[in-house]
Amino acid sequence: MHVQKGETLFFRFDERKAAAAATVLLECSGGRAQHLRVMKLLYLADREAIFRWNAPIVGGEYCSMKLGPVLSNALDVIKNGGKVWDKHIKRPTNYTIAVLGKPNTRSLSKMEIDLLREIWAKCEDLETYRLCRRTHALPEYTHTEHSSIRIAPQSIMKALKKSPEETALAAKEAAHQAYMAHLVG
Repeated sequence: MHVQKGETLFFRFDERKAAAAATVLLECSGGRAQHLRVMKLLYLADREAIFRWNAPIVGGEYCSMKLGPVLSNALDVIKNGGKVWDKHIKRPTNYTIAVLGKPNTRSLSKMEIDLLREIWAKCEDLETYRLCRRTHALPEYTHTEHSSIRIAPQSIMKALKKSPEETALAAKEAAHQAYMAHLVG
């Protein structure tokens, strides 16, 4: 089973899961953190989820930017807000975001929450810009100074040494998830 010509791998962005995942990371950080740090941790968590389960936690588009790879859709809601995001996370004040009230993590599985906490623990002692530099070393990252460069999910899977069969299966499952989300609304 190979990814057929025209069959692309796209992981649908889930704002509810983005907000929930960010609140887990923020709680680990005492309720607030630099939004750049949260972005890097979300990227690393999605990448590790793809490695373990062939599917991300948050999904959406991935991009290389000057300070490393990011989840583009999650960065948009951090900067501009979102219907769900604004209910749970205070937008940046001096580049810091904070949890608002009691976090709602019902959209995350226990395994996803555990993975987010694991990623936080591995990076807890890294200063934010050192964490950024570490993400520059990831094989799917492309150095850029002024713009963003899309990172195809296939590139992430290839960097994680996933087989063409695993990539094809992930593409089919992601398409099914997107279709089901569309039906549910």
